[in-house]
This record gives sequence, C-alpha cells and structure tokens, in this order.
Amino acid sequence: MNYKRYFDGKQRLTKQALVNLNTLSAMFRGRSFDLEAVNEYNRWTNRFNRATTRAEQERALDERQRFMLKVIHAPRQAA
Repeated sequence: MNYKRYFDGKQRLTKQALVNLNTLSAMFRGRSFDLEAVNEYNRWTNRFNRATTRAEQERALDERQRFMLKVIHAPRQAA
C-alpha cells in the first residue's frame, strides 16, 4: 500500500497510550497474552507515537494489527 499517497496532507492522529497485560487482554475479548506480546504491541505503539506523518502512523497501526493477528491465530501452547 502506498501510505504516502493515501494519507499525504492529513492530520496526524492522537498519540496512544501503552498497554499492560490486563488492558491488552481486555482489548481482545479476554484473550491471554504473554509479556513478549505486550512488549511488541507497545513497541509498535511507540513507533506510532514517534511518527511525524499520518502515513507513518497508519503504517505502524497496520503492522501492529498484523502482529496481533499472527499472535491470535497462532496455535496455543499446552500448559
């Protein structure tokens, strides 16, 4: 996707807060996540917050969503 083409000249979105285990779980209907997943989610959120253009923000949001879909659809480990 050509983010610059679609979002050039648009206002940046408001910065987003980092999350903890409970918040991330609540955002995804009670799904359990490990600390590694929370840290990676927050890494993408930090990238979003540091973005200087709307296009960079949108790319960070898309990458964060791709990561979360990969985590959610991964086979669960047996306890």
